[in-house]
Amino acid sequence: MSDADVKIGKRIKERREYLGISQEELAKYLGYKYQTGINKIESGTNHISYNKLVEAAKVLDTTVNYLTGETDNPKRTQVNDIEDAAYFKSRKAAKKMLGFDPDKMNKMYMRTAIDDEIVSIVDDNPGIFTEESKEMIIALMKQRLEIDSKK
Repeated sequence: MSDADVKIGKRIKERREYLGISQEELAKYLGYKYQTGINKIESGTNHISYNKLVEAAKVLDTTVNYLTGETDNPKRTQVNDIEDAAYFKSRKAAKKMLGFDPDKMNKMYMRTAIDDEIVSIVDDNPGIFTEESKEMIIALMKQRLEIDSKK
């Protein structure tokens, strides 16, 4: 049991209870046979896979960043959906290309890979994103980069 697993479990439990979802219901949504899987995740005893974490964020109407403690704002936005997709895609590519777990990669390097993937997603879907939303996404990425560089 790691500190990260405990933090994620606590956030999942808080959000689940806030929304009035039972452990049984969450287990069903995430494809677990029994609620004990959720109980063990919430207590920090079991690790939740990234795929299940993404699904949990969707079911709990929040973000992966909130569940992992990267932010204290549980609200989902279109940008969060793009970031989650980009993060998953860049982690998968990094693992395949580099042959090791992206969790062990430098956080700033992963942010750069995620930002590159966000730009790629936006560029590859011109009908979905207006120029205004593209500018907003770029501004948010720059703002995050400034905050990260001050840490």
